[in-house]
Amino acid sequence: MVTMRLPARRPLLGLLGGCVLLAAVLPASPASALPTAPDDPAVDALLQQRLANPRVGSDVGLIVIDAATGTVVSSHGGDALMLPASNMKIVTAVNVLSTMGADARFTTRVRAGDTPTDLVLQGGGDPLLTSTDLQNLATQAAQSLPVGTKIVVHPDTDLFPAPGRGPGWTTGYLPYVAAPVVPLARLGDYSPDPAANATRVFVAKLRSLGIKAKVGDAANAQDSAPTLAEVSDHTVDDAVSVMLSRSENNIAEVLYRHVALASGHEPTWDGAR
Repeated sequence: MVTMRLPARRPLLGLLGGCVLLAAVLPASPASALPTAPDDPAVDALLQQRLANPRVGSDVGLIVIDAATGTVVSSHGGDALMLPASNMKIVTAVNVLSTMGADARFTTRVRAGDTPTDLVLQGGGDPLLTSTDLQNLATQAAQSLPVGTKIVVHPDTDLFPAPGRGPGWTTGYLPYVAAPVVPLARLGDYSPDPAANATRVFVAKLRSLGIKAKVGDAANAQDSAPTLAEVSDHTVDDAVSVMLSRSENNIAEVLYRHVALASGHEPTWDGAR
């Protein structure tokens, strides 16, 4: 497994810390049973030379294994214990695929509120939600809204508990390394209140369609309330693909909670773990 600690310049870090996975070839036997001497001194020397780059830093662990023979090609601190960090996204990916399935979809809904002038924008934990999705929701919902009446839109984030820092997170992690974990947020929104931002975008889309609308207080949609609009364009497979290819932290944290829900646990830090 190859891990590398990077400066915290932008939100690429993973679930629990500061390492980024570069490559992994896992042997069938534990690391302690592997040969200690590299079998290819030339390749080993080249890799060790690369590790001397000060940009890499000193907190590095590396094992390169020949997949055909199982022998060690190069090792540097290979038996050192380190925070798994973005390597944990692999675990999250396996868990969400096995509990929800690759084809499961995330649904964001607009439901009728307590009065004819109230709407509830109900977050379904779609980690890939975009402004275009909110535009589609607004276009659908507008067809059912009374003309000339001011609409109040209430965000519903009840799918997950109130957000907070994860165990071990420093104060600087929020919202720069990971945003508050809420079920209503646009992809890439690393702001202190992604749900409020998504609601404001939805309201702006309604206004662009000639609907008088404003943002209201948070409210929970009633299960019996009519659905006026919904979008479910994104699958678990889509989310996993983006999470792993970009090392995208917000997606990882949302999928972490979906694993808890799909397993019958509370979508808290403890429940997801």
